[in-house]
Amino acid sequence: MKIERSGNAKEAMKLNKKDLYKVCMATSLTMQKCDGQIFDIDMYAIYWDADKKTGEEKRILSILTTDGDVISTISPTAIASFESILDLFQGDDAPEAIPSLRIQKGTAKSGRSFVDIVVQ
Repeated sequence: MKIERSGNAKEAMKLNKKDLYKVCMATSLTMQKCDGQIFDIDMYAIYWDADKKTGEEKRILSILTTDGDVISTISPTAIASFESILDLFQGDDAPEAIPSLRIQKGTAKSGRSFVDIVVQ
């Protein structure tokens, strides 16, 4: 596992090993099954890990909510949206806490379903 980016709702930071375990190794819900769920972030990590079946490296977003749930996804759309939210709220000289977020499913023009993360 290679950590690319991590932090909490208030700031980007390197998580300690105990927190990384909570965020990355705990049993998680997939975002596809959480459509409409509103949550607040406790901690997050974006990281690379090998798929257990294929060995292929996959980029993963994992979020520990303030309710204690871990939600994860490999969706490039959801990860890109989350990074945009991080850049907006944590990217300048006066960072703000990330507000409540909502998981939103959609359907592409091609008919394929996707998952996204939006500010509530």
